[in-house]
Amino acid sequence: MASTKKSPTQSKKSTRKDAEKLIRKTEKKLEKLAVEAEAVARKAAKKLKAKAVKTKAKAKKAARGEATAKKAAGTKVAGTSSTADRKKPKAATPAKSTIPPTTSKTAASTTSPNASWTVTQLRTQARSIGLTGYSRLSKDALLSAVTAKK
Repeated sequence: MASTKKSPTQSKKSTRKDAEKLIRKTEKKLEKLAVEAEAVARKAAKKLKAKAVKTKAKAKKAARGEATAKKAAGTKVAGTSSTADRKKPKAATPAKSTIPPTTSKTAASTTSPNASWTVTQLRTQARSIGLTGYSRLSKDALLSAVTAKK
Protein backbone atom coordinates (compact mmCIF):
# COMPACT_ATOMS: atom_id res chain seq x y z
CA MET A 1 0.00 0.00 0.00
CA ALA A 2 1.17 3.31 -0.93
CA SER A 3 1.13 6.10 1.53
CA THR A 4 -0.93 9.22 0.78
CA LYS A 5 1.37 11.50 2.69
CA LYS A 6 3.12 14.16 0.65
CA SER A 7 6.75 14.85 0.96
CA PRO A 8 7.76 18.11 2.62
CA THR A 9 8.98 19.62 -0.66
CA GLN A 10 5.74 18.81 -2.45
CA SER A 11 3.61 20.36 0.27
CA LYS A 12 5.64 23.61 0.20
CA LYS A 13 5.24 23.85 -3.59
CA SER A 14 1.52 23.23 -3.49
CA THR A 15 1.04 25.67 -0.62
CA ARG A 16 2.93 28.35 -2.54
CA LYS A 17 0.84 27.69 -5.66
CA ASP A 18 -2.36 27.82 -3.63
CA ALA A 19 -1.28 31.10 -2.08
CA GLU A 20 -0.44 32.57 -5.50
CA LYS A 21 -3.83 31.44 -6.84
CA LEU A 22 -5.55 33.02 -3.89
CA ILE A 23 -3.63 36.27 -4.42
CA ARG A 24 -4.56 36.39 -8.14
CA LYS A 25 -8.18 35.63 -7.30
CA THR A 26 -8.22 38.39 -4.68
CA GLU A 27 -6.59 40.89 -7.07
CA LYS A 28 -9.24 40.12 -9.73
CA LYS A 29 -12.00 40.62 -7.17
CA LEU A 30 -10.43 43.92 -6.09
CA GLU A 31 -10.22 45.12 -9.70
CA LYS A 32 -13.83 44.13 -10.28
CA LEU A 33 -14.93 45.94 -7.12
CA ALA A 34 -12.92 49.02 -8.13
CA VAL A 35 -14.67 49.10 -11.53
CA GLU A 36 -18.06 48.71 -9.83
CA ALA A 37 -17.21 51.47 -7.37
CA GLU A 38 -16.25 53.81 -10.22
CA ALA A 39 -19.53 53.02 -11.98
CA VAL A 40 -21.50 53.76 -8.81
CA ALA A 41 -19.58 57.00 -8.30
CA ARG A 42 -20.26 58.09 -11.92
CA LYS A 43 -23.95 57.28 -11.51
CA ALA A 44 -24.13 59.23 -8.25
CA ALA A 45 -22.32 62.19 -9.81
CA LYS A 46 -24.73 62.13 -12.74
CA LYS A 47 -27.72 62.16 -10.36
CA LEU A 48 -26.23 65.03 -8.36
CA LYS A 49 -25.57 67.02 -11.52
CA ALA A 50 -29.16 66.46 -12.70
CA LYS A 51 -30.45 67.53 -9.28
CA ALA A 52 -28.27 70.65 -9.39
CA VAL A 53 -29.61 71.55 -12.83
CA LYS A 54 -33.20 71.12 -11.60
CA THR A 55 -32.50 73.20 -8.50
CA LYS A 56 -30.90 75.91 -10.61
CA ALA A 57 -33.90 75.92 -12.95
CA LYS A 58 -36.29 76.16 -9.97
CA ALA A 59 -34.29 79.04 -8.51
CA LYS A 60 -34.30 80.83 -11.85
CA LYS A 61 -38.05 80.31 -12.18
CA ALA A 62 -38.60 81.55 -8.64
CA ALA A 63 -36.46 84.61 -9.34
CA ARG A 64 -38.48 85.32 -12.48
CA GLY A 65 -41.67 84.90 -10.47
CA GLU A 66 -40.35 87.25 -7.79
CA ALA A 67 -39.32 89.78 -10.42
CA THR A 68 -42.76 89.54 -12.01
CA ALA A 69 -44.44 89.98 -8.64
CA LYS A 70 -42.25 92.96 -7.77
CA LYS A 71 -42.77 94.43 -11.21
CA ALA A 72 -46.52 94.10 -10.74
CA ALA A 73 -46.10 95.79 -7.37
CA GLY A 74 -44.09 98.56 -9.03
CA THR A 75 -40.60 97.87 -7.69
CA LYS A 76 -37.52 97.08 -9.79
CA VAL A 77 -35.44 93.97 -9.11
CA ALA A 78 -31.72 94.43 -9.74
CA GLY A 79 -30.25 92.26 -12.48
CA THR A 80 -33.58 91.11 -13.91
CA SER A 81 -35.53 92.22 -16.92
CA SER A 82 -38.44 90.74 -18.74
CA THR A 83 -38.63 90.25 -22.48
CA ALA A 84 -41.17 93.04 -22.63
CA ASP A 85 -38.62 95.42 -21.05
CA ARG A 86 -36.01 94.48 -23.63
CA LYS A 87 -38.31 94.84 -26.63
CA LYS A 88 -39.95 98.14 -25.78
CA PRO A 89 -37.86 101.27 -26.25
CA LYS A 90 -37.81 103.60 -23.29
CA ALA A 91 -40.11 106.58 -23.68
CA ALA A 92 -38.51 109.99 -23.37
CA THR A 93 -39.32 111.69 -20.09
CA PRO A 94 -41.15 114.98 -20.50
CA ALA A 95 -39.21 118.13 -19.70
CA LYS A 96 -39.86 119.55 -16.26
CA SER A 97 -41.47 122.91 -16.11
CA THR A 98 -39.58 125.73 -14.50
CA ILE A 99 -42.53 126.65 -12.33
CA PRO A 100 -43.05 124.01 -9.68
CA PRO A 101 -46.48 122.38 -9.41
CA THR A 102 -48.65 123.66 -6.62
CA THR A 103 -50.39 121.58 -4.01
CA SER A 104 -52.68 124.09 -2.34
CA LYS A 105 -55.41 126.28 -3.79
CA THR A 106 -53.79 129.51 -2.64
CA ALA A 107 -50.47 128.69 -4.31
CA ALA A 108 -52.24 127.82 -7.55
CA SER A 109 -53.35 131.39 -8.05
CA THR A 110 -49.83 132.85 -7.71
CA THR A 111 -46.71 132.19 -9.77
CA SER A 112 -44.24 133.81 -7.38
CA PRO A 113 -42.94 131.69 -4.50
CA ASN A 114 -44.62 132.13 -1.15
CA ALA A 115 -44.90 130.32 2.18
CA SER A 116 -47.47 127.84 0.82
CA TRP A 117 -44.87 126.31 -1.52
CA THR A 118 -43.21 123.08 -0.41
CA VAL A 119 -39.46 122.74 0.06
CA THR A 120 -39.32 120.54 -3.06
CA GLN A 121 -41.06 123.21 -5.12
CA LEU A 122 -38.77 125.90 -3.75
CA ARG A 123 -35.67 123.82 -4.55
CA THR A 124 -36.91 123.22 -8.10
CA GLN A 125 -37.43 126.97 -8.52
CA ALA A 126 -33.98 127.68 -7.05
CA ARG A 127 -32.41 125.23 -9.48
CA SER A 128 -34.22 126.80 -12.43
CA ILE A 129 -33.07 130.33 -11.60
CA GLY A 130 -29.47 129.24 -11.04
CA LEU A 131 -29.02 129.37 -7.27
CA THR A 132 -26.30 127.23 -5.71
CA GLY A 133 -26.15 125.75 -2.22
CA TYR A 134 -29.93 125.65 -1.91
CA SER A 135 -30.05 122.03 -0.73
CA ARG A 136 -28.70 122.98 2.71
CA LEU A 137 -31.14 125.86 3.27
CA SER A 138 -34.22 125.69 5.45
CA LYS A 139 -37.63 126.45 3.94
CA ASP A 140 -37.65 130.06 5.18
CA ALA A 141 -34.08 130.75 4.01
CA LEU A 142 -34.83 129.07 0.67
CA LEU A 143 -37.99 131.14 0.20
CA SER A 144 -36.17 134.39 0.91
CA ALA A 145 -33.27 133.39 -1.43
CA VAL A 146 -35.65 132.51 -4.28
CA THR A 147 -37.73 135.69 -3.87
CA ALA A 148 -34.57 137.85 -3.62
CA LYS A 149 -33.07 136.31 -6.78
CA LYS A 150 -36.25 136.86 -8.80
